[in-house]
Amino acid sequence: MFKQLQLKDIRRFTFRGRRLLITFATVSTVLISLSACFMTSGPNYGPYGRFESAAPTYIGTFNHAQQAYFLEKSTFTSSFEDLRLSWSPNHLEHEHSLNYRYVVRVEEESAFIYATPSHADFAYRQDSFGVFSWRTKVERPMAAYVGGVFIIKSSTGVPQATRGIICRSNQPRTTPPPAPILQASKLTCNTGTKQIGSS
Repeated sequence: MFKQLQLKDIRRFTFRGRRLLITFATVSTVLISLSACFMTSGPNYGPYGRFESAAPTYIGTFNHAQQAYFLEKSTFTSSFEDLRLSWSPNHLEHEHSLNYRYVVRVEEESAFIYATPSHADFAYRQDSFGVFSWRTKVERPMAAYVGGVFIIKSSTGVPQATRGIICRSNQPRTTPPPAPILQASKLTCNTGTKQIGSS
């Protein structure tokens, strides 16, 4: 009799243990999912927030790629394929492609990339929950950006190096900001813009 009761107890406790384990695993999964979806801290988008953070990042990548290309070819290019970039900024499949337009301009001794907001008074935010995603319209005017790479020449006019700069407009705008300038081998941002990066 004792052995039979002991066996029943073992089976009963084993069944309850399995149920508790399944319940605990289910609750843990739900809590982890909810914390990931509603986490308030979020990733570090830099000083200009999630809507503008991509623009200076892409411009910096463009500048570095142009400098590497010039080192190899002694010229600049407007082709992202030639720059060996794995992305084209006007075809990016996330929220930043909705908020900025990118234009490249190449001259004989310089190359520029402009990032201008797609909308005057608002931006789109890409939200998601599990497998579902949607776009949320947020009222937010944004600044414009411009990046430039210049050839630095010696006193005799021989190219010695290249330098890059990134500028941000002081006020929100939907038109390209004035390009940075090179004076006496020194790069400076133009009127109405402020330097936020260099290479």
